[in-house]
Amino acid sequence: MIFLQRIIKVCLTVILSCIICIAGSLWVYGEEESDIEGPEELYARAAVLVDGETGRVLWGKNEDEKMAMASTTKIMTCLVALENAELDEVVSISAYAAGMPDVQLDAVEGDSFRMEDLLYALMLESDNDVAAAIAEHVGGSVEGFAEMMNSRALELGCSQTHFVTPNGLDAEGHETTAVELAKITTEAIKNETFVKIINMPSHSFSNIEGDRHYQVNNKDAFLQLMDGAFGVKTGFTGEAGYCFVGALNRNDRTYISVVLGSGWPPNKSYKWQDTVKLMNYGWTYVNTLDTKS
Repeated sequence: MIFLQRIIKVCLTVILSCIICIAGSLWVYGEEESDIEGPEELYARAAVLVDGETGRVLWGKNEDEKMAMASTTKIMTCLVALENAELDEVVSISAYAAGMPDVQLDAVEGDSFRMEDLLYALMLESDNDVAAAIAEHVGGSVEGFAEMMNSRALELGCSQTHFVTPNGLDAEGHETTAVELAKITTEAIKNETFVKIINMPSHSFSNIEGDRHYQVNNKDAFLQLMDGAFGVKTGFTGEAGYCFVGALNRNDRTYISVVLGSGWPPNKSYKWQDTVKLMNYGWTYVNTLDTKS
């Protein structure tokens, strides 16, 4: 009996020691993380940096707050189009699409284009008429396409995101959060065609009729600001302010950043400054943890 009691006592001691060691190691890991300073103060009203592979939030500022997102909307527009249409499909321009406000391709009512060419115009120059034409072609109407966008968002677990327009023009109820926009982008960059489009410096094409010719140029300055940058999308409206979703890959690690409400005119460069700060933080954060581990 005494022998059995001694065995039980030894076992309990070992178990308790293991618990203490594990708790201690967890505390140290947490301490290591807290030693890493966050990015410098950002201009953005909401921002987030996530691990592009796991979706883990590395840093956030009001990342769960619902906000307008302007033309970063077109990330979902492009993704839904790629998933539901072929690149060689012919898209016609309606009077409604041709009447969209700037930024425009200046497509003419009745003209037709290949879907692939319109996706370049959508993502490189953010043409609002193109977004409407794609929506009508894929969804039957802008409203029908918005339903497709919202369904896709819910599939990704984005319950706080709601799309009304395919181009991101200000509309009541058209909103997302920084963290959910990052989640949508994480899904989009899994699509090789999406990544190819957002990295193209420029794209030239003609309408199907062959009597009008266009060139669209990539407006994403982030591609030249950091080694490993590969997207993604700019945005601006009066309500949303300047917005940007960035993507960076270094040493087989991918980072996704989102800044919403990063200044208003004339402060067009704030979104780039915020994005670089976030990406530099992410790079330092991961490298520091890797070194300590």
